[in-house]
Amino acid sequence: MPIYELVILAIVLVFSSMVQGVTGFGISLVAFPLLALFISPSIIVPTLVLVSVIINIMVFRSARGAVNFREIRVMLLFAVVATPFGAYLIKTLSSDALRIVAGILISGTSLMLMSGKRVRFRNENFAKSIAGFFSGTLNGSLSMSGPPIILFMSNEGKNKNEIRGNFSLYSMLINICTVVSYFFADMLTPDVFRSFAFALPAILVGTAIGIRISGKVNEKLFKRIVLIFLLLMGINTLAFAIIG
Repeated sequence: MPIYELVILAIVLVFSSMVQGVTGFGISLVAFPLLALFISPSIIVPTLVLVSVIINIMVFRSARGAVNFREIRVMLLFAVVATPFGAYLIKTLSSDALRIVAGILISGTSLMLMSGKRVRFRNENFAKSIAGFFSGTLNGSLSMSGPPIILFMSNEGKNKNEIRGNFSLYSMLINICTVVSYFFADMLTPDVFRSFAFALPAILVGTAIGIRISGKVNEKLFKRIVLIFLLLMGINTLAFAIIG
């Protein structure tokens, strides 16, 4: 990779990792569209997965007191099962059609939660299995595992550190599985490791700043930021599918 691409990578990842340090998610949403203008997706995608593992570890450590593995184990199980299904869908259906469905669901649910409405589930484990299944399907098809889990946690009224801590653990485990699959698919090339090494100082600084900012954000503002961010993610997904 040329040095200018590595510099762009570092600059973008400082900001995007700061966003994830605050919210607990979102690095790919911020970084991928910008980096794809300069760097091949074959390098960007595995690099983002590798840096996400490090960022999730840092966020997890900052919110570990609120982490409860029982909150995510059902979602994680169904996500792992559904990821191959998502990979099958992307091979058999139009990626734009999948993005339109995902964009509508993410945007609509975000708007509903922003309005103060909530869905009450009689069987929480069943609801978690649905959230996990959608997360895995989107992970396998569009690399968007986060929104269904974050929206479910927001709907359940989880607090800031519960969302950040539990989702960082969930995402970290999903990312580790993805890294293993990339290894066997020969996607972890020397260029990927070079970009990861160059990006590492940037994400350490950005994430540390984001974590410090998150500590100063109150619960109400945090939840508003998360839902606005998810709404923008849904709109962006729709726009990408419709406009191209």
